[in-house]
Amino acid sequence: MLLRYVWRKKGASLLNLFLVVGWISVELGLPTLFSRMIDEGLTVNNPEAIGTLGKTMLLICVGGLLWQILLTINITRIATHTVHDIRRDVYVHTQSFSNAEYEKFGVNALINCVTNDGYQILIFLQQILRAGMQAPLMFAASMIIVVRRAPSLTVAIVTALVLIAVGIVVIVKVSTPMSRRQQK
Repeated sequence: MLLRYVWRKKGASLLNLFLVVGWISVELGLPTLFSRMIDEGLTVNNPEAIGTLGKTMLLICVGGLLWQILLTINITRIATHTVHDIRRDVYVHTQSFSNAEYEKFGVNALINCVTNDGYQILIFLQQILRAGMQAPLMFAASMIIVVRRAPSLTVAIVTALVLIAVGIVVIVKVSTPMSRRQQK
């Protein structure tokens, strides 16, 4: 349901994807440039390469800061507009309730649904639009870098990922019944 509301803002959603990819490029580009600075500047005692790469890294940091600000503004805009639409739809729906339904749900519960629950959805959406998009894309980009730079590490990383996945499945299998019992 949330995806349907978020997708109403197609342009902002696509812009968010673009901004996330840009931010990931900054996050992964800086360590790459730093390794070049060590290889091409410090190791061979080349102050010119150190200066050039240092200036490039500084520009990328400033650009990354501006990029992050744009990303935050866009995420906030998407989440705010989405929650506005949800609140409006809930309000319109409650207007069709009969007096008996108002009594059944209670006016306080309806007000809470529109305000507090909307705020919780806003926070959730902001987290999903940031971390939920960044994590898988960062993972994919990191894997590409590892495979290109150190193919021998690929086997170790894939093995670790399989072990982590198995661990997550085991934890979910064990904790789900416990959680259900606790909720009862």
